Amino acid sequence: MDLLAKISDRVNKYSKYFTACLLAALTVIITIQVISRRFLGSSLTWSEETARYIFIWIIMLGAASGLKEGYHVAITVLMDRLKGKSRKTLDIIVNICILFLAIFLLAAGVRLAVTISGQLSPAIRLNMFWVYLSVPVSGAIMIIHLASEITQNVKGIFAGDSVHTAKDMNAK
Repeated sequence: MDLLAKISDRVNKYSKYFTACLLAALTVIITIQVISRRFLGSSLTWSEETARYIFIWIIMLGAASGLKEGYHVAITVLMDRLKGKSRKTLDIIVNICILFLAIFLLAAGVRLAVTISGQLSPAIRLNMFWVYLSVPVSGAIMIIHLASEITQNVKGIFAGDSVHTAKDMNAK
């Protein structure tokens, strides 16, 4: 396993850990909100907004992790018919297309986060920079994962061996 694959695996591990922590926090916040509204008769002013922003981070980090692990929906009619180098070549082309999208997410996300950085959320007064930062962070993580997978497939083509990516493993 090369350095880029190790970095990708490590980033995915920490990303999934952070996402799990966010999910736990989201569950606690929503539970407290339901108990407060149901039994105390009043809603918390900050819970809905906080839950929404946590959920945005969960979605963006989950999208990057799903890309790494090959869990996104894909039309595989052509991919299923190809074997060996042809399959890896098509996978490289598809990943390069997704890489352009990830680069766009990174660049546009940075611009958006910086542009919106002066705005505060209504209930919790959180700088919206932190909410919109999820877009470029997700894009950067996707770039790392895609670079690793493209590198593995290129090595597989030139070495002649069957390097298996996460997408190959989930297809079986």
